[in-house]
This record gives sequence, structure tokens and C-alpha cells, in this order.
Amino acid sequence: YMTEKIWLALSRGSIPIYIGSDSIDEMLPVKNSYVDLRKYDTIEALATELREIATNETRYDEYTSWRYAHPSAWSDGFRLLLRVMSSDIKVGICSILQKGESEYMKAAPLGGCEHNWNVFGMPHAKIPAVGKPTNPLDHLHKLCDEPTQACYKFKHPEYKFIPAPAVAAR
Repeated sequence: YMTEKIWLALSRGSIPIYIGSDSIDEMLPVKNSYVDLRKYDTIEALATELREIATNETRYDEYTSWRYAHPSAWSDGFRLLLRVMSSDIKVGICSILQKGESEYMKAAPLGGCEHNWNVFGMPHAKIPAVGKPTNPLDHLHKLCDEPTQACYKFKHPEYKFIPAPAVAAR
């Protein structure tokens, strides 16, 4: 199984940030078509890479050049998924809706996921509210009413603000 979210990001021209199955490379066009979160031990290392992609055209092109390559350069799994997804899905959906459970059995639960990975070098279980969206302000103390970084301090001392890079005007 692979979530459609990574496909949606690719289809919209984004560079997805991914953590999950080791077999992801078989389902995506090339290894450099996404940022593999498992390769980064710290949030600083990830932020440095994302900054580099956002501010350096050569680095950005390394992640997006697959779009201009001949499809034979893409993984077999990606090409197969494109073929399957490109078929007229409406026919399949209509058939399922018309025939219902008498023809299409209800899917059985798969037994859950294995969650034993690290995020930024820390076991995921030690990260508060894993899997639940949180308000970024839940992690900050507000020190004043100005809309500046100086008015906020992280509640967790191991977190720190990463300065934004200077971007040269084009």
C-alpha cells in the first residue's frame, strides 16, 4: 500500500517529504524525486537540505529532472502505477457502487502498521502527539505581542529556531 498523498504532491510539481515504507523507491520515478526523511538525523540537517532545494536551482533540478527524462528512465513500479492510474477509474467506481457488497466483498482490516522509526534521530514515541496535527503555537511560549521571532520561545529546550537563509535577488 502507498498513500495517494505522495502521488498528489508529485503530480502538482512538488517535492514530497516522505517517511514510511522502504519499498517507496519501487513506486516513485527515481530515488531523487522526493526527500527521504529517514536520511536526516536532525531537524537542522533537514532544514539545510530544504533551504538548499528552495534557494539553489541546481539542487532543485536534481529533484525535478525526472519530469523531463524519458519514461524508460523511471522505475518499473512507477510506470506500472501510471498505467493503472491512467485507466478510466470511473468505470470501476460505478461498478462497485452498482453491485455493492454482493459482488465486492468488504475489505478486511490489515492488522495495523509498524511504528518503530526515528524522526530527526529521536524515537517517534518520544515525540509529543505523533500522528495528531497540533497547533504550532502549542510548542511556543509567547513573550510579547509583536509578530516577530523574538517574541516566542520554544517550550522544549531541545528545539531551536533555525535562521532563515539570505536569498540573493534574481
